[in-house]
Amino acid sequence: MKRITMAAGVAVAGAMLAVSAQAGAQAAPLPRTTVADAAAVTPSAAQGDWNPPAGYTLERSFLGDSASCSKEGDAGVAAGKWHQYVCHEQMMKLTDTWMLFQFLYVKK
Repeated sequence: MKRITMAAGVAVAGAMLAVSAQAGAQAAPLPRTTVADAAAVTPSAAQGDWNPPAGYTLERSFLGDSASCSKEGDAGVAAGKWHQYVCHEQMMKLTDTWMLFQFLYVKK
C-alpha cells in the first residue's frame, strides 16, 4: 500500500510538472512595455540598456504595475498634459528585496 501511495504521488507530481511546463511554454509573456504609439519604441528586452524614444521626457517614476502607469498616462493624455506616453518597467533591488518600478515618459 505504501508503494502504491508513493507511486501515485510521483505520478501526480510528474503530471503537474508537465502541465505547468506546457502552460509556461504556451503563455510565455512578452516583455511589458506599454506604448501609446507602438511604432515609437521596441520592447526593452530587445534593446539591452533601455532608453526612451526621442522627444520623450521622464514625467515620474513609482512602484506599481503597468496598469497603474497606463492609467496615469491615459489620464495625462485626456487632460491635455501630453500627447503620448511610454511606460517602462524595471526591476530594482532595494536593500535585499527586488521591486517593480514604473517609469512614465511623456511627449508633450
